[in-house]
Amino acid sequence: MTQTWILILGMLTTGSVNTVSKKAMFNTEAVGTYSPKHHFDKPFTQTLIMFLGEFLVILMYLMDLRKKKKQQKLTYQDTFKINKDNEDATDVEERKKLLGDRNKKTNSSFEDGSNQSSHDPDFNSNSGSGSGSGSGSGSGSGNVNTINNTKSELKSLTNDPKSKQMKKTSIWLFLLPAICDVFGTSLAGLGLMYTTASVFQMLRGSIIVFSAIIAVTVMRRKLHAYQWTGIFIVTAGLVLVGLSSIKGEKNARSVNKTLLGILFILLGQFVSASQFSIEEYFLKNKPDVTPQRVVGTEGMFGTIMMTAIVLPILYYIPGKDNGSQENAIDSAVMIGNNWFLALMVVLYWLSIAFYNFFSLTFAKQLSTVHRTLIDTCRTLCVWLVEILIGISKPTYGETWSKWSFLQLGGFFLLVLGTAIHHGVLKIDFLQKYFMKKSKTDSSSN
Repeated sequence: MTQTWILILGMLTTGSVNTVSKKAMFNTEAVGTYSPKHHFDKPFTQTLIMFLGEFLVILMYLMDLRKKKKQQKLTYQDTFKINKDNEDATDVEERKKLLGDRNKKTNSSFEDGSNQSSHDPDFNSNSGSGSGSGSGSGSGSGNVNTINNTKSELKSLTNDPKSKQMKKTSIWLFLLPAICDVFGTSLAGLGLMYTTASVFQMLRGSIIVFSAIIAVTVMRRKLHAYQWTGIFIVTAGLVLVGLSSIKGEKNARSVNKTLLGILFILLGQFVSASQFSIEEYFLKNKPDVTPQRVVGTEGMFGTIMMTAIVLPILYYIPGKDNGSQENAIDSAVMIGNNWFLALMVVLYWLSIAFYNFFSLTFAKQLSTVHRTLIDTCRTLCVWLVEILIGISKPTYGETWSKWSFLQLGGFFLLVLGTAIHHGVLKIDFLQKYFMKKSKTDSSSN
């Protein structure tokens, strides 16, 4: 229970820092490769920073892998030492027994007046057989058994099912969720450029709706009546949040940008829902797949794709960012010229690394739906922080307006619908109706 609460607290804290620092980067101005100062409108550069944060988790995975190998080696050494001690003890006992038999036989021969000598063929034969069969068979069989036992122990360690799965699970399987991560994060980043952080965070609650669509259409799962009710309430909440964002704008141009931002966020959440479903499958059906491995490998693939493919293509596509659609060189210069921007980059980088670790660890213990439930709870934290920042620095935060009450109502519906969908808040009449319908269907069959 303690570990679960640590994971929950870690997700809420790092998740809040994640969104706040991401929006702060968009609101920060700095001098880049061209003047004058301009905003850091670099959603794809932020995606690269995110993947660098995910790639940092692979260090945790390698440390955990090294620890397991060390424990495996110690287990083998202990097994070998125990078998060796047993072998030595067996040899000593057999030699003592053999020496006692020889002395007993020799004394018996002298007492009976036997005139057999040590050169007597029968005497040599008996003693030889005693030495050969006793020492040879006893010690020899002990050695063979010890070697076989040690080999079997080593075989059981090296042929462990998890070790086999580790070899069978190809690293290329993680390319698909990494591609989803590239598109999902970039689309969401584009949406955040045109909306506030709180609206962005609330609209991310739409992942429940998209997860349900994927569950029904792709995974062929059946949803209960109360789950559909929760999805309907979440959808109503999303509509209210979107309306509050649009009504809060002062001119038609801002409204169009806000609508575009909302569309980008919703598309990004659909892609992220697909990514989470793939990750959940790996974590539950691949024994060797750990949360660290998932995040670290996706970070590696994402970093390679962003640096080698996406950012170079955007650099050569004509646009408003110093002649490019997004100028990565300008991004680097801006970060170097503004300490606050550099600080936000570092915070975003670290929060990504730890948020993904906490998130995937929690998902392996329970399921993706619980992770999305906690993810929606951090929305309130983000909104409160943005309002507090807006009181002192309106450029970086949010201000409370009359449309904020509509947004608050939408947020309440989002939380209510999420709780109902996941069965946290139970609706008795729906559950009774569903149970009654299930009994009727089973009796008719």
